[in-house]
Amino acid sequence: MKDPHRQPSGGDRAGFTLIEILIALTLLALLLSSVGTLSSASKDAFSRGTTVSAMELRTGLTSGGIQKELSLAIASSLSPAIEPGQRVTELTYVRAVGWEGETTVTTAPRTLRFEFDPAESNNGADDDGDGLVDEGILVLIEDVGLPTENRRVLARGLAEYAEGETFNGVDDNGDGLIDESGFAIERMGAALEVTVTLEQRPPGHEETIQRSLRSSILLRN
Repeated sequence: MKDPHRQPSGGDRAGFTLIEILIALTLLALLLSSVGTLSSASKDAFSRGTTVSAMELRTGLTSGGIQKELSLAIASSLSPAIEPGQRVTELTYVRAVGWEGETTVTTAPRTLRFEFDPAESNNGADDDGDGLVDEGILVLIEDVGLPTENRRVLARGLAEYAEGETFNGVDDNGDGLIDESGFAIERMGAALEVTVTLEQRPPGHEETIQRSLRSSILLRN
């Protein structure tokens, strides 16, 4: 005869209590949240890593292009002449491209300079909505002053100031230079020292990534 007072054993239970169901749902929600967080973090890390790699490649290519352009510049043709310790963001010069007897064959004057992006103004604001403030472009002007004058943009996304620097009269990045520009040319004896800094903001990030390269270019006499 069945005892009406006997408690059901574990095998007699047909389902879960409401509390057990709530606990299970809570644990599932936490698990899904953790997976979503990890997925988002991985996606952000991938986005940043991809941007950094692209930035390093672009910076290297830009620096290499500048070195190739200025490696044939004749020292006596530089305008301005650039005094020791002076930094400029615009330089006009001629390049040696060959010889005719004992005479050096040169190009017409060429100008390499930093300009603010046409969609930007020098106002401390992100005018074009790309996440960058007062960014510039690197422009090469060939055959300056001639009917054949030609402008070419060598690089976009130049930072107004070098990596780690702000306009405050202080050497923020500890390289011995104060408030140096994102594109700057210095004279160091028979060589030019060129610094180029590019910047970009990864999609969905508030952080602006910058990459700089500094190169030394020996001038021709």
